[in-house]
Formats: sequence, structure tokens, C-alpha cells
Amino acid sequence: MVVEKVSSILSPPWIEQIPMFRKKRKKSKCEVFPLSSPATKKTFASHLPYHLERENISVFRDDDQYLIGKDVDREVRNAMDHCKIFIPIISEDFASSHDCLDKLVQMFKCVEENGQKILPVFYEVDLSRKKELRDHFWTDMLRHDVPGETRQRWLESFDRVFSIAGFVSENFGNGGELADVVRQHVIRLIADLKL
Repeated sequence: MVVEKVSSILSPPWIEQIPMFRKKRKKSKCEVFPLSSPATKKTFASHLPYHLERENISVFRDDDQYLIGKDVDREVRNAMDHCKIFIPIISEDFASSHDCLDKLVQMFKCVEENGQKILPVFYEVDLSRKKELRDHFWTDMLRHDVPGETRQRWLESFDRVFSIAGFVSENFGNGGELADVVRQHVIRLIADLKL
């Protein structure tokens, strides 16, 4: 009885209502899965998540502290399976990354199975010369030691991504402006998906 009285005096009930710190609410699934080459991750692709997260849009990051100690491949597959929107950032060096090519193929597989959306960003890529770009990407793909069927799937995925209307970096003044327009489009698309 005395202990209860002392404890109620020392910790008034209103104290429990004051949050000492706010825990960031963790969403179970990411909404956006961006994909970029290692070189582009250091430029535009590093800014895009901040523009999206400002609007409480969850973005998968493969360099996130959250992944430490976890099976990264499994986490990536899970994020790809459950995200709402893929944003492949296609740059001149995209096809030099085996990992990017495999994930691009996986994106289209997920879209077919789960119905996600793809919003490509063509970053510093001249879309007026698509044939030259295709040849350039094919040359980069040939440098990877993989079976011919794998290369063919990569090329088919490239053809598909280039057939989708996307954001072209040369149409914007800078990367920040581009990221802001992508952010606005993602907000509208997520709202449409919730209807």
C-alpha cells in the first residue's frame, strides 16, 4: 500500500502521456523500389529517396542499415514482390551491371504476376538514338559471362522498358527538379492504386 502510494506520487499519470522520443513507424512493405547502376547511385538516384520519403512514401534501399545481418537477396526479392512502383533509372552504364540487368528482368516478372507499375527514368540517355543505345547496351551485356538465354531476357527487358513512357532527365533543369516531378507523379499513382 505504501509502495503504491509512493510510486503514484513519484510518477504522476500525466508523465506517461509525454513521449520521450517518437519511434518512426515502420511499414511492412516498401511502396517504391528504385533501381540504378552503381555510378548513378552516387548522383540522381541518391536524391530521389529523400524526395519520396518527405511525403512518407517508403522506399527500398539496398544500402540501408536495416539490411545489416540479414539475407540481402531475400530482402530484395521480398521488397520487389511487395512494392507498388518500380523506378528503374536507366543510364549509359546500366547494362554494365549484371545485378541491374537481373533485377530489371525480375521487375517485369513481378509486374506480370502482381500488377505493379513501372516508371522509368532515362538519366542522361539520348532517347532519339534508340538503336545506338540498344547496340551499346548489347555490347555491355556481351561482357558478362552468362548463357545466351540470359542475355536475351536482358535485351527483351530493355526493349520493354524503352517502350514505356518515362521521365527524361534532359527535359529538366537539374536532378532536383526531376526528382520533384517523379515524386509528384508517384504520389498521384499511389493515390490511384489505393482507390
